Amino acid sequence: MTNRVPGRQRADCLLIAAAVGWTTMTLVSGCRQPAPPPHPNRWAAAWVSALNSRSPEQVWPLMGEAATYEDPTLPRPLSGQPLIMALLTTWHRWPKLHYEIRRVTGDAQTVVVEWAVTGLRSIDAVPLQGVTLIELRGDRIERVRGYFNSLPFMAG
Repeated sequence: MTNRVPGRQRADCLLIAAAVGWTTMTLVSGCRQPAPPPHPNRWAAAWVSALNSRSPEQVWPLMGEAATYEDPTLPRPLSGQPLIMALLTTWHRWPKLHYEIRRVTGDAQTVVVEWAVTGLRSIDAVPLQGVTLIELRGDRIERVRGYFNSLPFMAG
């Protein structure tokens, strides 16, 4: 004797199995957060890598012609040669400055990078944490704004 399911019952079993499979897939995929788009991650990595390189030749290609940079340590937004001089001064004053990305989010126009920086004081010092907003236009940075407690920079 064979275990055959009559046509109607077999079709019902297949529909139930398909529904259970679809429901399981929906539940499993709904529990995971989608990965952020790679675009903001690439920009964040490029910016932090350029800062950590301590080389204007790494920073400048990311910036547009009129791109500006501003943070709490500067009297006004800087661009061009004054920006490069400010970066060189920072790298000279804190030669062990090192940024690490903590979190990245954003879209095609704006990238938000949470970071921690070490190398301001002793090796045991708690890393300074901050956020950088990178505004993009096409394939270049148009504006960078850094937000952090500037006291360690002023005291150094």
